[in-house]
Amino acid sequence: MNHVVIDWIQRLKVAFYEADDLLDDFSTELQQQEVMTGNKLIKEVCIFFSKSNQIAYSIKMAHKIKAIKEKLDAINIDRNFDLKESLEEKRVMNIERETNSFIRVEYVIGRNDDKKKVIQL
Repeated sequence: MNHVVIDWIQRLKVAFYEADDLLDDFSTELQQQEVMTGNKLIKEVCIFFSKSNQIAYSIKMAHKIKAIKEKLDAINIDRNFDLKESLEEKRVMNIERETNSFIRVEYVIGRNDDKKKVIQL
């Protein structure tokens, strides 16, 4: 495969991993909020003493989303590689195929002993 294509795929893979990590962050935050909904006082205390409040968290996540989107846009622009289909790859060998259980005797090799055993049974 062309090195340009491999590099492009690798960059795309990294961007997808970053997006996956971002979704994990959202999931973790949602689960933490669900755990804290049980006791309102505990929730208010946790939010008050938290290093990151909801506004700061939202801004941080918005910046991460924007960075991933810009990275994906750059990757999309860089997909100027020239892919051509090769006619040699498209050739298919025509092999005679049987669609039933009956086969020609001349195609069977080395089954004489098995044939004798079946006939004896």
